[in-house]
Amino acid sequence: MKNIFFNKKDLKFLGKNTIIGKTVRIRKPEKVSIGENTIIDDFTYISCAMKIGKNCHIGPGVVINGGDQIIEIGDNVDIGANSTISTSSSNFLVASISSAAVNKKYHFGTISEKIIINDHVLVGSNTVILPGVNLPKGLASSCMTVLRKKKYKEWSLYGGFEGSFISQRNKKLLMNKLKNTKNKN
Repeated sequence: MKNIFFNKKDLKFLGKNTIIGKTVRIRKPEKVSIGENTIIDDFTYISCAMKIGKNCHIGPGVVINGGDQIIEIGDNVDIGANSTISTSSSNFLVASISSAAVNKKYHFGTISEKIIINDHVLVGSNTVILPGVNLPKGLASSCMTVLRKKKYKEWSLYGGFEGSFISQRNKKLLMNKLKNTKNKN
């Protein structure tokens, strides 16, 4: 399927069996690597450097932005519809200028940090991921969660405006399913 906003040949790397929706917009394709068997749904917008692992799914309407920083996404990650991931933001506690409409030489008070989303992470629809977040293996967020830069536990569920811990996730169940799937192939 041909994309209407960029040429797939311009991507830094594109794995096999990858599906990118016709209306996905990748502003800097030469800075984006996408692993095999990954799907990026329509109306998604990506405007920063990214490395996406294999077997990932980015739902429709996801906005991924961040200027000069990179977002690294591991394998088997699912990002729910209409989520927002930003590696850069104004620091709203102090005066700042970080608008894309203002020349960068006049910017100040900007928070700009890399984001890492490790393997087997599930991001619920309408989740917001802020600069500097590192989501450990197996983390899940409920829909409409705000994930800030703080320490999160592997294989745990978080939710709400404060990204609060809800419960542990069943790691053994998933690992057994993955093992059984590999044995059948």
